[in-house]
Amino acid sequence: MSKRQICFTIEEDLLKQIEEIRYNTGLPISRQIELQLSGYNIIKDEKTVIQLRKITVKCLKKIGKKGETYDDIIRRLICEIYPELKPKNESD
Repeated sequence: MSKRQICFTIEEDLLKQIEEIRYNTGLPISRQIELQLSGYNIIKDEKTVIQLRKITVKCLKKIGKKGETYDDIIRRLICEIYPELKPKNESD
């Protein structure tokens, strides 16, 4: 699927909300609009942010150990945050 550039206007209050999200998360406005059009809500959950920071630090300390690649570490990080995404067969 190719992407096309479009131009549109949005309400001032929605723009303020989008700019606040960009300021707090660093997520570009165009990506926010894509996500919202796809049905996603963008929220900031402090508990998740703290948990992500702790797990990220733990994973960064392990980079290069045991011959793990960057992708392996990211995969493990995601599985620690969302255990339900852990593959049934660990060899996958």
